[in-house]
Amino acid sequence: MRKLDIYQENSGFTNTVTVNEDFFHRNGKVQVKNGYWHYIKVGFDIDCSKYPGGVYDLLYAVLFKGDKALVHYYLSEDNPILYSYDSALEQYDNIGNMNFSFEIDKNKLEEAVRIIVELLQAVKAGRFHFAANLKAELCNAEREWDNPDDLNWSMAYYNHVLKTQPLDYSDDCYGRFKVTKEQVMGAANEIFRCSNMTLSIKGDKKKININVIENILKTLD
Repeated sequence: MRKLDIYQENSGFTNTVTVNEDFFHRNGKVQVKNGYWHYIKVGFDIDCSKYPGGVYDLLYAVLFKGDKALVHYYLSEDNPILYSYDSALEQYDNIGNMNFSFEIDKNKLEEAVRIIVELLQAVKAGRFHFAANLKAELCNAEREWDNPDDLNWSMAYYNHVLKTQPLDYSDDCYGRFKVTKEQVMGAANEIFRCSNMTLSIKGDKKKININVIENILKTLD
């Protein structure tokens, strides 16, 4: 029986994308679209060549993925000010994007942005539970053992599409999650900058103080 190939070998294609010149050179300006309901969407450009893919997975999990992620938990549980929430991590071999969006009360836009910036700064400074988040990601990976479709997709994507650490369930950290807290902090400091950040708001333009929000964002640097 042939040994399972868990590594990407001669994939036959390049999993890269072309981006415009604004990528990694954002101007820190808030984009606003007029509307009745109020939504915020935040995105960050990622240079996927800087760190192993598992570092970005864990950073995303710490801040944005799931009910216990810092941003979602704080905005919905500790200090509930949002109505809906969605997030995504997109990775290619060269670049990626980490983003999240939510609906919010029109009177709490500035407060939400301020809290988000504070949470991003906390992770940059290492104020998060690395071991607990790593264990949670390993548990999430294990759950796929009971779902063949999800397991097959992950093995194909991480082991044959992305040029990064493959999933290897014979390893203690399943290969992909053999990362350190210092790496996660380093990636956070690399990514969470105004030059990588986009923030757009949909809502009543007349009542959105763009200058105040942009000044809050500047504290990221």
